[in-house]
Amino acid sequence: MILILLQMLIWTALLAVLIFWPAGTLAFPGAWTLIGLFAVGGVAMALWLSKHSPSLLRERMSSPIQRAQKP
Repeated sequence: MILILLQMLIWTALLAVLIFWPAGTLAFPGAWTLIGLFAVGGVAMALWLSKHSPSLLRERMSSPIQRAQKP
C-alpha cells in the first residue's frame, strides 16, 4: 500500500508542476482545488479498492502498456 501511495504522490506532484509552471505562480486557487480533489479522490479510491478488490487496484496501478495487450 505504501508503494501505491508513493506512486500517487508522484503523480500529484507531476500534475502540480504541469499546472503551476505554465501559470508562473502558486497563487492559483482553482489549481489548488483541482490538485486537492485529485489527491483526496485518488487516496479514497485506493483505500476502498485495497479493501474490496486488491487485484483490481494492482491492475489499475500497473503500466497502461502491457505485453499481453492486443494492439
